Amino acid sequence: QGSTGIYYFSIEGLAYPVRLEAEHITNFSLHPNESKLLLSRLSPVSPSELYEMTLGETELKQITFEHHDFLKEHIVSEPEPFSFQSKDGDEVHGWFMKPSKMEEGKKYPLILEVHGGPHAMYGHTYFHEFQMLASEGYAIVYINPHGSHGYGQMFTDRVRGNYGDVDYDDVMQAVDHVLNAYDFLDETRLGVTGGSYGGFMTNWIVGQTDRFLAAVTQRSIS
Repeated sequence: QGSTGIYYFSIEGLAYPVRLEAEHITNFSLHPNESKLLLSRLSPVSPSELYEMTLGETELKQITFEHHDFLKEHIVSEPEPFSFQSKDGDEVHGWFMKPSKMEEGKKYPLILEVHGGPHAMYGHTYFHEFQMLASEGYAIVYINPHGSHGYGQMFTDRVRGNYGDVDYDDVMQAVDHVLNAYDFLDETRLGVTGGSYGGFMTNWIVGQTDRFLAAVTQRSIS
């Protein structure tokens, strides 16, 4: 579901989460006495900071405040999670970001962002690119379509040897989902972009539909 956490594994192969929340943990270090962890953590509304975690407790103690001034001076758009049922019958999970500043009665353009991989995933993390676009008045939709990690191996394997099929349907359904859910979106001003596999999908999309007025293909795999 887009979370990255810390797990404990026994020699026998048993595993359980030490911490698994709606966040993005990028690294950690275990204290020599094995009572505490130092971890680097991002959230959808905060860039990376260091935190201390006592094992067995849920509260984190923030150690660094490198982005404190930045967050005070900027309006950050908080992603809203959503899900829908794919044409395959699977649940597909994603997020929607509103423009940072909005005016009553005004319509806003929407950008579809497609991640690379495809065996990767979007998560509960801070996306600098998305925040920049939101500050410029764009809404953003991004999902984990079939082929993504985080939803089981069968979900990931669904696109092997078959890019541009059910995954294309997923991202287009996501666009329709948010257009139906938010009346401030302008369906005549749609953009699409992505890198690597996301670049492939951008290329594929503009070969399948004329709905998007702008497309930026980045480091495409095709």
